[in-house]
Amino acid sequence: MEGDPLSFVDPLGLEKWIWVSPIRDWTIYSGALSDPDRPGILNIYAHGGPSSVNSPSFLHKYGAPLNANQMASAIRQSSWNGKDPVWLKSCNTGKDPQGFAQQLANALGVNVYAPNTQVWYNWRKVVGPMPRIGGGGWGGWCKSRAVRYILSKEII
Repeated sequence: MEGDPLSFVDPLGLEKWIWVSPIRDWTIYSGALSDPDRPGILNIYAHGGPSSVNSPSFLHKYGAPLNANQMASAIRQSSWNGKDPVWLKSCNTGKDPQGFAQQLANALGVNVYAPNTQVWYNWRKVVGPMPRIGGGGWGGWCKSRAVRYILSKEII
């Protein structure tokens, strides 16, 4: 992502938030940094779970937990345009059908994509959701109703 240092807005509209410590989680941090930017999608890399994500942290492995409303507030206060979907690359944030991803979609009024299991990283990229018995993958949540599906390989 190339940012404009004067306005802090990417001229291409690319958004990537990395809320993982480069000191405590170098593999995850470098994998997130290397993960390709996708125009029209706000990508967020953070530690997470079914009911929260962790705020940015530099010195500690985990920042303070944020619920979906707190996260929505942070997103609204950023340069986000209010219409792009959000892609959470945060473990288990899509595990509960009525959990964090659905609540964030409801709060923002946009589609949210999130994993229903842990996310694998290596230093070169985000590998993807951890395979598991019964399936693991990226799910999608739409405002006001859960629409769960696995994203195609083309978008990942």
